[in-house]
Amino acid sequence: MSKDTVGPVITSVHPPNEPIKFIVVGAGGTGGRLIPGLMQVVKRHDSVAIVDGDHVEDRNLVRQNFRTRDVGLNKAEVMVRRYRRDGVETTAYAAMFTPDTAREIISDSNRTIILGCVDNVQARITIRSYLRTMESAWIDGGNERRGGQVILTTNRWSFKVKGLLNKEMRERSGPYQVKGMDAMPQLLTPHSWHCDRCDIENPPQTERCTGCQQPEESCRDRIDLQTVAVNQLSASCILNTLSCLLYGVPMVTCGAFFSTLNTMSPIKLKEVKWDTLDVLPETTYASQEGYD
Repeated sequence: MSKDTVGPVITSVHPPNEPIKFIVVGAGGTGGRLIPGLMQVVKRHDSVAIVDGDHVEDRNLVRQNFRTRDVGLNKAEVMVRRYRRDGVETTAYAAMFTPDTAREIISDSNRTIILGCVDNVQARITIRSYLRTMESAWIDGGNERRGGQVILTTNRWSFKVKGLLNKEMRERSGPYQVKGMDAMPQLLTPHSWHCDRCDIENPPQTERCTGCQQPEESCRDRIDLQTVAVNQLSASCILNTLSCLLYGVPMVTCGAFFSTLNTMSPIKLKEVKWDTLDVLPETTYASQEGYD
């Protein structure tokens, strides 16, 4: 690889003793696998909020991290009760992640890391809107039947960045915006979606099925279409990216595409805009149709 094609390297320089507020959006297939690992890496002065408006059903027991005794209970409340740690403020929000819910949970007092574990466009749009107002990082995980993606986006997060400026290598620390979601802007565009329970199409921006009235992510949660492995992979990729942020591991990517077919492709960082403190990803997988 020639010098002209070397992408930037980013290293988080988050102060280790500064409290972080973690917000897990979704406690189902991916969130339920992520939360045990998350609760191992949080520190005593951190806080954790788990948000999910869905309840455990029998069909969830095959693939999600729940037991028979959890059926009928709220997913977020089950996770908090099971994995709560002494000294770590852990709160369950039995609600979908909407602007109203976000206002209740999010404050500007702490650095915030949002861990997105739902394939829900409206939840992603809400996360992005709040991300712009504070020092924060968003690690978004999503999956289909056999594969998916994990993407890191940050706002004013403290990084040491090494990259090219006029073909010369430069190193600078500062509050950078890693614009990871630019790699797949289609994840933020409302589109029609299919309810597998009712076998009907629902219009864009509909958060609940017009037939069964269940949330979008619940309607698409068929055990015959997904595997335990795909959620484990998504959770592992989220936790790996989170660990890099917390422990200052140098990164040349802002995420990855993964598959249960034993494949993984990095979402590489492409360039640094030194004047605006933006770090941009490759956009190979972005659908240009309908985007600026």
